Amino acid sequence: MNMHSMLVISESGYLSVNSMILQFMQLPYLMIYLLTYLLTYLLTYYVCMEGVAGLPPNWEKRRDENTGRYYYVDHATKHTQWEPPTGECLL
Repeated sequence: MNMHSMLVISESGYLSVNSMILQFMQLPYLMIYLLTYLLTYLLTYYVCMEGVAGLPPNWEKRRDENTGRYYYVDHATKHTQWEPPTGECLL
C-alpha cells in the first residue's frame, strides 16, 4: 500500500482517500465557517449598537438644555437615566 498516493487501497480491499488529502480539502470549509461566524458576530454587534438599531420600545433620547448632555426616557416606567439603555438585541 502506497501511503503517499491520493487514493489508497486498504487491506480490506476498499478504495479510500489519503487522510492528509482529506484534511487539506477540509481546510477551506473550516475557513469559510470561521469567516461566516466572524461576519455574523460583527454584523450583529453593528446592528445592535444604538445608532443603528435604535432604542428599545418606549424609550426616547433627549438633550438636557442646561448641560447639553443626552439622557434617556423610558415612557413605560417614567424612568430617566444618563446612560443608554442596555438589553438584548432582538434581530
